[in-house]
Amino acid sequence: MANSVLEIKVQKRDVVGKNVRFLRKNGKTPIHLYGNGVESVSLEIETDELTRLLNRAGPNTPVSITIDNDSEPRFTYLREVQKHPVTEKVLHVDFLEVSTTEEIISNISVGLIGESPAIKSYGGRVNQTMRTIRVSALPKDLPERLEIDLSFLDTFEKVLRVSDIEISSDVTLLTDSESVVVRISAPRRAATTGGGSEIEEEVTSNVAPSDEGTEEEITEGQ
Repeated sequence: MANSVLEIKVQKRDVVGKNVRFLRKNGKTPIHLYGNGVESVSLEIETDELTRLLNRAGPNTPVSITIDNDSEPRFTYLREVQKHPVTEKVLHVDFLEVSTTEEIISNISVGLIGESPAIKSYGGRVNQTMRTIRVSALPKDLPERLEIDLSFLDTFEKVLRVSDIEISSDVTLLTDSESVVVRISAPRRAATTGGGSEIEEEVTSNVAPSDEGTEEEITEGQ
């Protein structure tokens, strides 16, 4: 499902360099708008309004920016948030302007929904090997999040692949559809050694040979 567009109003900014500290003292935050083939613009926004936006917007959330009294808003995405290293106060924000008629490529996070019978009945463990999926779509059709249903995983042999994720026909999948997203690993059980100490070993019954490749690190989506 595509994201709803968030809207903000901003003003052009003449204050630059070290003088922006006075801007912040007056309850405003400097922002910057740029894009491919677009003239970059220095802007400012009420800090309270920006805070509300940042609480709702992610990297794939479209943001409509109206500058002063312009009749046409700019279609953008949040790209960089600079914060104070100690106070975590937002110092500066960058927005990327994109064309609404040209497809863009983005990494979309994959969330898990449903309950796996293999976990409920046999005590399996979730092993999510892919956290993001690369797609291409028009900005208005770009999803913020994709979901995959664990309820189909009723044995340890089964895996869910990229092809098992429901994706809108308006979105083009760029990640290999056969790539494994999630599987259920067999539970570990305690085994007693000759000296009486316990070690953990994984139950091997009903587990298919692993051919999915190594598990990737959790990375933040674009």
